[in-house]
Amino acid sequence: MATYYQPARAVGGDFYDFVDLPDGRLGLVVGDVTDKGVPAALVMATTRSILRAGAQRFASPGAILEYANDMLCPDIPPNMFVTCLYAMLDPNTGRLQFANAGHDLPYRKSAAGVEELRATGMPLGLMPGMKYDEREVQLEPDDMVLFYTDGLVEAHNPQREMFGFPHLKALLEDHPGGLATISYLLDQLVALPARTGNRKMMRRWWCCSANPHPYPLPRQAGGGRGRGFSINSPFVASLATNAKRCSV
Repeated sequence: MATYYQPARAVGGDFYDFVDLPDGRLGLVVGDVTDKGVPAALVMATTRSILRAGAQRFASPGAILEYANDMLCPDIPPNMFVTCLYAMLDPNTGRLQFANAGHDLPYRKSAAGVEELRATGMPLGLMPGMKYDEREVQLEPDDMVLFYTDGLVEAHNPQREMFGFPHLKALLEDHPGGLATISYLLDQLVALPARTGNRKMMRRWWCCSANPHPYPLPRQAGGGRGRGFSINSPFVASLATNAKRCSV
């Protein structure tokens, strides 16, 4: 996997993680804490620790999100919450299970086209006792799954025209997929502020792919360095498969 992540400020509330699960599966986590700066970063760090603890106790994405939600609710600061998508990939079969706590929907690109991976659930930290819908897909050879946070689709120019979900889906449909998708989408985001002179609209992004990524990699999960500009937390995951195994 390759990743790219660059915060708008010194610290922030967007995060990602990869978790080696006891049964050999891989946990894929992407999340976004409301607010910015140090308060969001503190909640982010707490959430990541709780999700990792939950992964040692529960075997399904929905159960892990339920656990994290109940742990966060008593202590999360007022007017804050966390959107989070938790997925589990079996690298031997390509089976991808996922649950979603109010996060932007991932996209799957396959031979059949581009589709949203839908699962419903409330953001973490709003109300205790929430349940989270679980779904699964079978990744086929050459499939790609795109995970991201709202900076990708909410980037906008001075006329307040947003990058948007329809545009993102159209770009995925027009592109052949694979590793090149990462640099392709990054270039599309770079081009938007470069044309308008507005570089404040982006904050950070991170991505993972089956192959090394041409852009700078983060030092560790949850944060890192980039260059040139900043983007608001997209994440790209390219989960490539061959006939028998999934290579991540």
